[in-house]
Amino acid sequence: MTDVHSRDRAGRTPLHYAAIDGPREQTNAWQEDDPKRKAELHAQSVEFKLANVRHLIDSGADVNAKDEEGWTPLHLAATHDSAEVVRELLDAGADIDAVNSKGETPLRVAVSATWGDLNTLQLLRDRGADPFRPANNGRSAIDYLRMIGNEDKRAPFADLL
Repeated sequence: MTDVHSRDRAGRTPLHYAAIDGPREQTNAWQEDDPKRKAELHAQSVEFKLANVRHLIDSGADVNAKDEEGWTPLHLAATHDSAEVVRELLDAGADIDAVNSKGETPLRVAVSATWGDLNTLQLLRDRGADPFRPANNGRSAIDYLRMIGNEDKRAPFADLL
């Protein structure tokens, strides 16, 4: 059995990786041309990630463990189209406003992430993430939402913009 508290050279624990990694076939779903197959592979990947995350949490993994750059498993899940994993981590006590070495919260990194999705943003908002907390550069998630043209990402925060 893997030591749930072990760390690699980047300071990441098994839970950091479980929050984002699925089986190779499923994680390459974005390359699939058939929309039905793509959705099927994505669902399998989410189930795989959830099973691993639940197992590690049940085995005592620290949901707030930080890597060398201060990223928690929640930061990683928030940037990887993983609303279900984000929910699981929050339910297990993950700090919704944890900051990394740049002062960025999971919400802040989700806003600027290529793979961040609307469901994750809505979940973080619903659970009380602070959209006004500034990172070290002085910009908050709301500041970034005002700068980007992605209306989907703005939707959960329309009343604040």
